[in-house]
Amino acid sequence: MPVPPRPLPPDLLRPAVDDVPQRLAPCPGDGGVATVHALREAGVSPRRMRASDLTAPGRGLRAQADAPPGRLELLRALQDVGPRELVFSHDTAAWIWGMWVPRSLAGHEPVHVSVPAGAPSRPRRRGVVGHRLAEVADTVRCAGLPVTSPAWTWTDLATRLVPWGRPETVPQRVEERAIEDLIVAGESLLQTPHGASGRREPREHPRCTRAELAEVVTRRRNVRGVRLLRAAVDGLRAGSGSPAESRLRLRLVAADFPEPVMNAPVVLPDGSWLMPDLVWRELRICLEYEGDHHRTDAAQFRADIRRVRRLEAAGWICLRVTADVWTPAGFGALLADLRGALARRGVRI
Repeated sequence: MPVPPRPLPPDLLRPAVDDVPQRLAPCPGDGGVATVHALREAGVSPRRMRASDLTAPGRGLRAQADAPPGRLELLRALQDVGPRELVFSHDTAAWIWGMWVPRSLAGHEPVHVSVPAGAPSRPRRRGVVGHRLAEVADTVRCAGLPVTSPAWTWTDLATRLVPWGRPETVPQRVEERAIEDLIVAGESLLQTPHGASGRREPREHPRCTRAELAEVVTRRRNVRGVRLLRAAVDGLRAGSGSPAESRLRLRLVAADFPEPVMNAPVVLPDGSWLMPDLVWRELRICLEYEGDHHRTDAAQFRADIRRVRRLEAAGWICLRVTADVWTPAGFGALLADLRGALARRGVRI
């Protein structure tokens, strides 16, 4: 059910005087936004709503031109002007759940919404893509918004990642990349409470379990891309802390290296423990992916040096990689370094 329209700012509850600009007071949260219907009910004139200090972030909405609403605020406003059955889905639901998706799906526009199969029509408005649910979707509320469940949202992503056409016409490389993207998105839902996201959002992770993802795939056996979803379920692992960790694990396995465990605790001789990004525990080898913040944050940079020093003092081989690993030369260098580390442990690849 849509939430009731939020209370109007006090200055808009007074009779409008067209010649005196009236400012929309900020709403709690991301910014100020109100529906045209609510403004009319409050006596705001059409001329006032066309004033230059206001903008229309969507049909039937008004906001301050110098303080545009944030995305959550806009979604709440769209809920007020949309059909009662509306739920946020696909790319937009993935954003609400904080899923790791490829850049092609990560933009804030358009907004994706769905309505039940029996609804009169799909939502049609600028900046909105409407979908019709072919079956009863699993929906919940998150941040006050009606949204498809994490597992249902994940299966919807397959329809966005798989090109239209017969499966045999889709290049294998495209399918492999779609499966990798689905696994990365799925592993963002399986993050553990002690990971970085879990520390930022206590009690929010994991969003669901691998079994729940598999169950929804089984129920949605006719969804486009279900074959790739089944392959992705088999490749899911819990414990990833970032998209880079998930992709590195997948690409190392594809290169015929032993599969590492993500963020496995490594107990040091003094009883303390660390959690490297990728761990080959039996071989005492680990790999750390260092994003740019590891370089630009002085405290993080110093902590990284101490972390590697402690691991190496405990007899671990610690490999470190940066964004160069996503280039052919950088990934080739990592494979050579890992092959050398394995050779030092008596393993030949």
